[in-house]
Formats: sequence, C-alpha cells, structure tokens
Amino acid sequence: MDDRPTFYYNKQPVRAAGVLLWTRHEGRIMRLFRKVNGKFEDIGGKSDAKDRDELDIAIREACEETHGKLFSEHDTPEECARRLYHHIVNCSDTQYNPKSKYVLFRVYVDPTILKLNMKRFGLTEKTDWGTLHHYYQWRWNVPYKLHTRIRGLKL
Repeated sequence: MDDRPTFYYNKQPVRAAGVLLWTRHEGRIMRLFRKVNGKFEDIGGKSDAKDRDELDIAIREACEETHGKLFSEHDTPEECARRLYHHIVNCSDTQYNPKSKYVLFRVYVDPTILKLNMKRFGLTEKTDWGTLHHYYQWRWNVPYKLHTRIRGLKL
C-alpha cells in the first residue's frame, strides 16, 4: 500500500519535490547537479508519509542526499534544514513539471559556496533499497543527460 501523500501546487498534484542550487561566478550561472546512474539531477525525491507539503519534501530530501552538509561540512541535518528553509522562502523560483508531478525550487546561494569541498557530500547515500552511488558537481552548462523529473524546466 502506498502511504505517500499527494500535495497540490497551483491546483496540480505533487508527489515529489527538490532543489537546484545556483549562483553566479565570473559572469556565468553555476548550478549544483547530482549525478546518479549516468544522469544529472537536482537534489530531491518522492513524498514521504511524514511530509506536510512540497517544501517539506524538498528540504528532507536535500538534507538526506547531502548528509546535511549542503551549506557546511560542520552542519547537522537539522541546521541544514533550517538554512535551506530560509533560502527557499526568501529567494526561490518555483517550477512545476506536470509529467512527473514534481516541484522544483531554484535556490540562489552566495558564490562563496563554490569554495567548499565537494567531498563533504560523500560518494554514496544509504536508501531503503540499498546504497546509491552519486557525486555532485557545479556546472555552468546544463548537461544533456538530465533526470526525467527536471527535463523541460528552466534550470
């Protein structure tokens, strides 16, 4: 039985959500992508029984997938969630993909984040179904091989 909740964004069903961090550096827009199974994606995933809305989904997934180290290698998952919430409610551009019932929060961050060591994210994420191998990369160009949930969105 599926206990994942469905939420509504502009009267459209939402079953998943995530964030795409972006900043400006040397005149270019830089985006943080996560590469999993040969495809680039944002940081996000499916709704969970404990989520209250699409914002909860995006924050929980981002903190899980980055081990709570999105903004600092010293943050706890709770601090990561607090910081991400502040960023989303203050400077986000929200988009919806009807095919995947997905809400994407494009979140601007200060360019100093580019100086942080990418090793803080690790190379794996433990999931309910096993270990997922991933890595993160700041990119100025949008990769060709995108995850289905973000195809067609303004990245």
